[in-house]
Amino acid sequence: MIEPGEMRINGEEFLMGAPDKQLRKLREGRLLYRMPNYEMREENKALLGVATEKDEKGARIVEVNTGTPAEKCGLQKDDIITAINGNSITDPENLYKEVGKYQPADKINIDFLRNGEVKTTTTKLAPNLPVERTMPERIQDLNLPFLRDGELRDLLDRAGGPKPNLGLTLTDTEKARGVQVEAVKENTPAAKAGLQKNDLLLSINGKELKDVDDIRKLKSSIQEGDTWKMVFERSGKKMETDLKFPKKLKTADL
Repeated sequence: MIEPGEMRINGEEFLMGAPDKQLRKLREGRLLYRMPNYEMREENKALLGVATEKDEKGARIVEVNTGTPAEKCGLQKDDIITAINGNSITDPENLYKEVGKYQPADKINIDFLRNGEVKTTTTKLAPNLPVERTMPERIQDLNLPFLRDGELRDLLDRAGGPKPNLGLTLTDTEKARGVQVEAVKENTPAAKAGLQKNDLLLSINGKELKDVDDIRKLKSSIQEGDTWKMVFERSGKKMETDLKFPKKLKTADL
């Protein structure tokens, strides 16, 4: 059983009554686990796109995600990030907090070391969409002993559980007209719908899109088996497609 004070969300004591704002953030996929203190914290709004580990000189890159600002500005595995906009980076947590100060589309200067040589690059941050950061499909996969009584399981069931992924990396436009596709992952609903990099998404189910948050809100209510009627622009030509979220079929040995 979870005792009072053992679990916190965004620094506040979590009560099993589950305040509406906490449930809403769980529905939107904007909370993530941080072990071992069972603390949940809100994800950054902006994304750089690297996985790092601590190094005595900063945060060493162990992976650069495809199609992200990090890849576009030339960052590579084993580069050591030492500063963001002149603010020193000492470890991955420090890097996470520093990126968290900025909004999607903000430009940042990154100082880093490559083979001992000091280098600098500039990039524009992307939106950190919740589609690629969902909770485990089965809550029992977390393998946490305090789940035995089902309290957290019940909370996530009420929150709607994990949402299907779109498979898109998106960014706002300067004119607040539509949402730009920066990357499409293979074998995802977006790829199967025929969406491509540089497409401009204009509307979903008749709702006009002004920014990434519009899609974030729509995604919070989708269910497996739903279909989005999407209108988008490609090379100046308006087009339509259906983006389908497939149902996951259950299997059993009986």
